Amino acid sequence: MTPIKWKAYLIVNYSLLIIASIIFLIICALVFGGNVVETNPIPYFMALGFLVMVGQCIINLFIYSKNFPHKKLSGKALTIHVVATVLNFVVFLGLSLVLVVGTIIEFGEDLNSGDQTGKMFLGICFILWVLDGFILFGQLTLARFLKRNNMNLFTTMINSIGNKVDE
Repeated sequence: MTPIKWKAYLIVNYSLLIIASIIFLIICALVFGGNVVETNPIPYFMALGFLVMVGQCIINLFIYSKNFPHKKLSGKALTIHVVATVLNFVVFLGLSLVLVVGTIIEFGEDLNSGDQTGKMFLGICFILWVLDGFILFGQLTLARFLKRNNMNLFTTMINSIGNKVDE
């Protein structure tokens, strides 16, 4: 039976994949949809960050479907997993930076402002940060979990050799 942690890992990956895809498409529509050429590089980096989120979620789901629950990571799958983990760590640090800077900017200004856009953006970033943090934790523990399950499977198989069930 699959532990709840890994079911949640799968659900969070799908959730982040959908949310990051929608936000990526919105950013692309806003930046590339107009006739004005954007000279500020921040929207491009944001679009790239969400594209990396989408990519690492796809990699996580692929690795999960091919290796879970008993096949340990090795060869190309391990390399791809490490690359996805590093990319996720970079995105996690970027989201952390956006949260810190955004909080300083949003709450450092006039508190009586009627515009709530910045606070909504910070809320969305916080939700993404929590989801991405959970995925990062799962990525860091997935290889060890699969290796342990693989060893338990082989130990069970070896121990069952010679044990006959009387009928």
